[in-house]
Amino acid sequence: CIQCCTNPTCEPHREAREALRKNQSILDGNDIITRLATQKRKCKVAKGAFHESNIQYFGETVVIWNIREFMNVTKWREDAIRRSKRKVVDNGGIADGIGRGVGGKKRGRNNDDDSSGGVDAAITAITPVSKKPKLSRRKKFTQVCQVLLENSLK
Repeated sequence: CIQCCTNPTCEPHREAREALRKNQSILDGNDIITRLATQKRKCKVAKGAFHESNIQYFGETVVIWNIREFMNVTKWREDAIRRSKRKVVDNGGIADGIGRGVGGKKRGRNNDDDSSGGVDAAITAITPVSKKPKLSRRKKFTQVCQVLLENSLK
């Protein structure tokens, strides 16, 4: 009966006409689901574009670590600064770990012979002795935080 009824304002056939339009849009590929699927297919990542092979579409990645968020959390920032200072102290005042022995382990000192030379003596010899008064822990912390914050905002 819907095919013979030509009145567009016919209330009894309104629902049937809407169902017919919906089915026709699905067949034509104009419905919202088909358009979203087409957009998703356009965002496909080419093989080899990323080191991670499990990323298949753009928009699937997430921010794993953000320096600004990290620096906003005081506890995390202080912990990082504390660990960094401890690492420098453990490495004999050098941040990159040159003062370490084989396997990255700290060498034990031989208390019997202090004149053995070696890496520890060389580090002590090239480390400049500062005549400046030592800063308090709070001032050092504030300076380090300021430097880290400035570097993170660059």
